Amino acid sequence: TYKFKTNINCSGCVAKVTPALNQLEGVLNWEVDTNNPSKILKVEAEEGVPAQAVKEVVRGIGFIIEEE
Repeated sequence: TYKFKTNINCSGCVAKVTPALNQLEGVLNWEVDTNNPSKILKVEAEEGVPAQAVKEVVRGIGFIIEEE
């Protein structure tokens, strides 16, 4: 399980990242805590899925993401 600080802060932002995160191979489950000031994205992934892959996908959509 990875945790990232992001700027994904509303349901519209979540809707933008949903297709990309759902299509990312090896990602089992994910959620964004938009109530947390750090907008924590928690990603559960299969072993071998690098955190960098998640970061690249989210950055590619235009959001800020860094490991917590």
